[in-house]
Order: sequence, then structure tokens, then C-alpha cells
Amino acid sequence: MPEEKKKMSKELKETRVVHKDFFELDEDESIAHIQMEYENPSEIFDQNIITKIPRMSVDFIDTIIGAFDFVPNKFKLDFLVRFDDMEGYSGEELEEIYKKNIMLEVGILKRRGDRQNKLALTLVALGLVFIFFSIYIGSVWTDGGMAADIVAFILDILATVPFWGATEIFVVDGNEKRQTASNLAKRFQNITFEEKTR
Repeated sequence: MPEEKKKMSKELKETRVVHKDFFELDEDESIAHIQMEYENPSEIFDQNIITKIPRMSVDFIDTIIGAFDFVPNKFKLDFLVRFDDMEGYSGEELEEIYKKNIMLEVGILKRRGDRQNKLALTLVALGLVFIFFSIYIGSVWTDGGMAADIVAFILDILATVPFWGATEIFVVDGNEKRQTASNLAKRFQNITFEEKTR
């Protein structure tokens, strides 16, 4: 039994530091260097939406956002995106395109958050309506017997469900969006676009 505990403890320690096997980490500066490779910038652009500034694909943005989960929170992320062919873009142009896309993404997250907050508040209001209705029915319908008990039970459920929905929106979904925004604001170090050297 002690041997199994030692083995489990060792595996747990390895799990905590396994990210070192995947990424180049600068422990002194607390920066994780992440390299991504593509054939050309067209691969990271959404080809279906025609905009003045190229819109980066959902896959590319999700890869950037998802990368923050790969390494511990103490590390800032430094991205290097390399292409076989830059298709006439300079690294600075691609950095500016990325910056504008991230600003757009943050705006989208904020609008979604605002809509979800309104939905959560609506659910809370609906729950309160059912609570007040349940109290009112209980005070008016005093001799209803089994039927009153059934109605009270149903109203209790109807009052509880909206509160659970609102809690999930505020706590679970809201936390995920806040974490994404926080990562982009605090843990994003830099992104560089360059052509691979032959």
C-alpha cells in the first residue's frame, strides 16, 4: 500500500510539471513561448466573411484562447506564428490585424455577457414572481388539502428552476468569459508573425 501511495504521489508531481515537456518556459521571466506553424496567413483568416480587415478564423482565435489553459497561471504567453509564405503581409501588418481581431473578440464577449446578464436577471425576476405567487396562493387557499399541497409543490419547483438557471449563467458561464478576458488582458505577453527561414 505505501508503494502505491508513493507511485501516485510521483505521478501527481509529474502531472503538475508536464507542461515543461511541451513548451519552452522562461522560469525567470515567467513566460511560456508557444510556436504555431501554418502554410500562409490565409489559413488563419476566415475565408467566408469578407471584411475590410481580414477576420481571423474562429479556430485560430480559439487556439490562442485555449493556449492559456496549457500552462500555469503564473506564466504569460508569448506566441510565435510562422508561415511558409507570408502572402505579401509583413509581420507588423499581421500583428495589427491580430490586435484589431482581439479587440473585436473582446467586444463580442462583452455583448454576449451583457445578454446573458439580462437573461439571468429575467430568470431571477421570474423566480421571484413564482415565489410571491406561491405565498399568495398559500395565504388565500388555506383549506385546499391535497390539491393545495400539489399546487404549492409545483410552484416551489417553478420558483427554484429559474434561480438555478440564473446561478449557472452568473457563476459558470460568466466565470469562463471573465477568465478569457482576464487571460487576454493580463497573461498575453506578445504575438509575432514571421516567415520560416528556408
